[in-house]
Amino acid sequence: MTEDDARTRLGALLFDGLWPGLDEAGLNVVEYDPGWQSPCQLGEPTPGGVIRWKPVPMEQAPDFTELERALTRIGATLHPDVPALYGSFWCGPVDGLEHSGETVSLCTVWNADELRRTVHGLAEQARQAGKFGDDITFPVASAYGDLFFVLDNATGSILLQEIGHRGGRKVAPSLAQFLADL
Repeated sequence: MTEDDARTRLGALLFDGLWPGLDEAGLNVVEYDPGWQSPCQLGEPTPGGVIRWKPVPMEQAPDFTELERALTRIGATLHPDVPALYGSFWCGPVDGLEHSGETVSLCTVWNADELRRTVHGLAEQARQAGKFGDDITFPVASAYGDLFFVLDNATGSILLQEIGHRGGRKVAPSLAQFLADL
């Protein structure tokens, strides 16, 4: 599957699969922070200090140069599903999904500052993996406890991996399939 497949599945998950239920149940709210604005915010904060959100497509493709350079230095290239996940939509927290018997919290990006920090963190993660000869993986979702769903940068497969441990159990052949299975 391609980057476009991953973007399409992510869009379908957010807009067709999740959004209507989140909005109806009132679960698309976050604590309002005037210093941490997002393009996906809806309206004004409530008197209780929360604000609603809705996924919004990013208007411009984000800059993943720092991550691409980090990978180039260790002889790798960026798997296209990484920018598909982190560079397609501004979005609030997407929690309470299930995959492989685990409760899932999908990695999302709230605003440009969070995106910059995320890309920097992913670049640091790639540098460390290269330094220690580990497989290069990037988080796509967290599970409760010390488990993460990660994308294997070399293959595009999604693994269920324990923090600080190599390898993991393959749970999907691609990000698109992982998202379709949520």
